[in-house]
Amino acid sequence: MRHRGLSFLVVVAAASLVSGTTSAAQKLRSGPGLGRKPTVNLAKARSGMRNVPPGTRAPNVVGTITYDNNIPFSREGTLAVPIGNKFDNGFLDPHSINMVSFRLAGCFQTPYPQQRVSIFDVNAGTVMNLAQFSGGGACSSGTSGAVLRTAMLPAPIVGHVGPFIGAVFNTNFGGCAGNTGIGTTCEGAALSVGGVDPGMGFHAIRVGNSMSTAQNLGTRNAIFRSTGDNLPVELMNFGVN
Repeated sequence: MRHRGLSFLVVVAAASLVSGTTSAAQKLRSGPGLGRKPTVNLAKARSGMRNVPPGTRAPNVVGTITYDNNIPFSREGTLAVPIGNKFDNGFLDPHSINMVSFRLAGCFQTPYPQQRVSIFDVNAGTVMNLAQFSGGGACSSGTSGAVLRTAMLPAPIVGHVGPFIGAVFNTNFGGCAGNTGIGTTCEGAALSVGGVDPGMGFHAIRVGNSMSTAQNLGTRNAIFRSTGDNLPVELMNFGVN
């Protein structure tokens, strides 16, 4: 009898436990708890991630501004001036510039083994040089527009605000004056026809001999891109510290 009584108590206790669990679940299915899921509290591990609210533009995302259609069309025939793009669309403020890429309309190894690249600030119509450096790899005839060249800035330009110009120095060889052809030995940035950037604008520009003025080159874009923390990329719940 004691054995049967103990079994009876175990059965009753188990039934009570099941009954209590069912009752709690029923409270979530009906009454004020309708449709809600039970809350489970778990320890949360900390990480190096930070959430960016949906629809927020994150300015700390590395990207490349591309205005051209990647088809070399012509060269600017002016001697000894920087030719490139005025970057005034497709980035956030502040932004950084740490690398450029470009195609050449012409290429010749002497007297400059690599291309001379410049970055200019544009402020209230004036142009101020921010960086001058060589890059893009060795140059030789026949390797002009076929090669997309890259050049790292010696030191990244960080925290820049507003438009800027990135350009390649046109050759100063007298025989290239007025030469607008593609694939010659007359060094200079290749120009494309039309606008393919978000604003469908034209950005090709010539910086004057004084390095303080600039002139738009009409309905063309230079095949010259800028890379850095400057593209308006939309992130959802993602970020890297």
